[in-house]
Amino acid sequence: MTHSNFDSHWLSLREPVDHRSRATNLSLLLADYWKDHEDIKILDLGCGTGSNMRYLSPYLENKNQQWTLLDHDSSLLQQISRPQHNGLKLEPLLGDLNKEGLALVAKNDLVTGSALLDLTSEEWLTKLAERCISQSCVAYFTLSYNGEVSWHSTQDGDTNPAYVRDHDRICNIFNRHQTRNKGTGPALGPSAVGKLNDLFEDNGYATKCSPSPWLLDHRDRSLNKLLIEGWAESALEECPNESKRILSWSRTSLEMGNSLEYQLQVSHLDFLAFPQY
Repeated sequence: MTHSNFDSHWLSLREPVDHRSRATNLSLLLADYWKDHEDIKILDLGCGTGSNMRYLSPYLENKNQQWTLLDHDSSLLQQISRPQHNGLKLEPLLGDLNKEGLALVAKNDLVTGSALLDLTSEEWLTKLAERCISQSCVAYFTLSYNGEVSWHSTQDGDTNPAYVRDHDRICNIFNRHQTRNKGTGPALGPSAVGKLNDLFEDNGYATKCSPSPWLLDHRDRSLNKLLIEGWAESALEECPNESKRILSWSRTSLEMGNSLEYQLQVSHLDFLAFPQY
């Protein structure tokens, strides 16, 4: 969601959290949609090392699945590990979202991606929706950041009010940073799911959004550390004149992330759209 360098270490840390956080109701709804189909061609955009495929393929286990896994990073494509499913074929493909990503929609039945939408632009989302609708493709995008990050105490007592004020300020700064160009034009950030929902609804698709929040505690301390450091780095890029406040917030947040007393919630949305016949 936030990490600027999507290296395999970051992806391996987040995969189990992603999988336990996803909205199971949408996965089941998607599987039910395909219940009368034997063959499914699936395009996974920004696939990384294949986490989305590893999560979703068991829901479609009775189908012949042809996965095209697209990413711009060849080193991640080389680290894809496939799930144990006899009816699954996969094709890793090096390419970018603007060119190969949009072009491949027409060759697939399902277009999917994880932790992707908030990094994309309105122009790209509009083109994606247009391609999906023209081909009657199903769209399923998960774990899109929706702009809300909060701490919750597992014990009685309130979080320091000064920290809360700094936290709210830095979240606002980070959310503004999220709208920078991530490769497809100015990113929509937390508003991406709402925009895509409108694009599909306005063209007669059935849509559904469900929350898929990360709930992190001291057992996720390694991921907490990377998240907090990434947020601080983004905030410093956006507002270098507030470095004292940002660094103080970062130190306190790292302590909270290691503590038994606090749980960190990072809110996401899962999105599903399919044509109505």
